[in-house]
Amino acid sequence: TSVEASGSDHEEKTCKHEDEEDYEPVIPLPDLVEISTGEDNEQVVFSHKAKLYRYDKESQQWKERDIGELKILQNDESRRARLVMRREQVLKLCANHWITPNMKLEPMKASEKAWTWSAPDFADGDGSVQTLAARFKLQETADAFKKCFEEAVATSFTGAERGEHMSIELEDLSAELRDMSTKLRDLRDELQDLSDELRDMGSSELSKLKFEKLFPSNL
Repeated sequence: TSVEASGSDHEEKTCKHEDEEDYEPVIPLPDLVEISTGEDNEQVVFSHKAKLYRYDKESQQWKERDIGELKILQNDESRRARLVMRREQVLKLCANHWITPNMKLEPMKASEKAWTWSAPDFADGDGSVQTLAARFKLQETADAFKKCFEEAVATSFTGAERGEHMSIELEDLSAELRDMSTKLRDLRDELQDLSDELRDMGSSELSKLKFEKLFPSNL
């Protein structure tokens, strides 16, 4: 029995010794690489889970693109904003475009909790204009997205775009002022013609009264 016990102790010690050994990997493992999403210098203005759709012109139908976290990001320096959405788990881009002054949200006819818009989207790298839609689970989330999107539209253009936008507004205002000036001039001419007609009418009536006084009709 003592021999058997001794053998067991030897095996146990041997097992412990084997477990404590360090094994070097045959192939060196690569260092961990931190993956950048390109969002380092941007502030998250809006972030919520949504379902993204793309309007297919050929079939004239909405097609589901994917489900993921939809974000509105604003650059710390330029103050420009962009919309980014990544697919769940794989984190592949399914929407990536700037938010520009000419963008406008429209309610999606098929859902009260969804908004549609058009933009040159770079999720696939080509920058083709896409009509997109985002649908949210709750109405308050959809409303919050609309608010953040419209605020981004108002503040996301660059200095050059701002100058161009103001120039267009000034041109429109100048055109309106010219049109108003023309209308006022036409109105002045009409009033002058009316005044002349009244004056002529007054002179005619006065002459008629004088004639009737000098040559009464009962004579």
